[in-house]
Amino acid sequence: MGGKFVYAIVPDAPIDQLKYQQALRRAKALSLEEPEFSSWSQDEQQDRIDDMVAQQLRDMPPHFWDPT
Repeated sequence: MGGKFVYAIVPDAPIDQLKYQQALRRAKALSLEEPEFSSWSQDEQQDRIDDMVAQQLRDMPPHFWDPT
């Protein structure tokens, strides 16, 4: 018969979307560790979270996919 057996996980959404969502979760969790983060303005908080998301996506740390 020929052929090969293939076992795969098919994501529910595009991988770029899944990566962004995970980076956003991690950035929000990490932002809570920032000193005085809650006292920053909404714009400052959002800017910091956006920067952290970009960093997470760029660096892809070893524990990127770990639950936060």
